Amino acid sequence: MKCPECEKAGLKSTIYDPGGYFITAMCVQSFWDEDGKRHVHDGNWRTKSYSCSNGHRWSESWRPKCPTCGKGGERKIINHNAAPL
Repeated sequence: MKCPECEKAGLKSTIYDPGGYFITAMCVQSFWDEDGKRHVHDGNWRTKSYSCSNGHRWSESWRPKCPTCGKGGERKIINHNAAPL
């Protein structure tokens, strides 16, 4: 993993991972389709925050992908660099 801001600027940095993540608390939809295949549609977002040795901060959010049909699997990065550490 690399800091998105440092990568843009051509800098090197150490990434700090405080451990753990936040998760939304929506119901997970699990079902078996007409062919007997199990689907798990989990709409919950997981969000993990990071910082780097140059003071940049960001979060990464993702939703799990259904192993059967591929629904979900979105990822996004949220930049928190308006006020560096």
